[in-house]
Amino acid sequence: MKHGGTYNKPGGQGLGLKHTINIINKAHGHLHILSTADDVNHYTDVSITFFIQNTIEKIPLLKYQSKEQLFHDLKSAPRFVLIDDDIYLQEYWRMAAELIQVELVCCQSEDEFLQYHFPLNSLVFIDKNLQNNQSGFEIAKNLREKFNYTNLYLLTGEEIETRNLPSYFKDSIKNKNFPKNLILSSFTNSISLSIPRLE
Repeated sequence: MKHGGTYNKPGGQGLGLKHTINIINKAHGHLHILSTADDVNHYTDVSITFFIQNTIEKIPLLKYQSKEQLFHDLKSAPRFVLIDDDIYLQEYWRMAAELIQVELVCCQSEDEFLQYHFPLNSLVFIDKNLQNNQSGFEIAKNLREKFNYTNLYLLTGEEIETRNLPSYFKDSIKNKNFPKNLILSSFTNSISLSIPRLE
């Protein structure tokens, strides 16, 4: 297969397989494609393999004395939100979140984000440049100043030191890599990772 072109598909860009490979590689997986043809049959066998580390066992399960305490904490537990209109990045982050058993919510814009009414302690990861001239800096500024969200992180391909970020950002995520360690560390006092047992 040639990059940028497909076979027998007029007008095709050949990007589907390329994006698939990028997503699988970012999730530390492996893609194997084997095409076979004889006088009668023509077919392609595709297999995808992922190597999963069981991180969940390292995180203690919280216990609750009452349903009221459980429901209160569930309602106020931080959420993990990606504001980015790149569908391929959204899919990569969703796959990475599933591997550590975390629910990730993806939003295309600030307006969509605000419809959810997420708890203020949620971790929000915002792309620097979105479509329709949306600026990640402006979105973060609004979320901080108007709504008091404090755990805001900038997603960028650039090298930006924390001290050079506007004050409403906690930090930046370089190359838009999934921040597994940051998310897992936020569960120290949270119950979002797994459903607690009632005793």
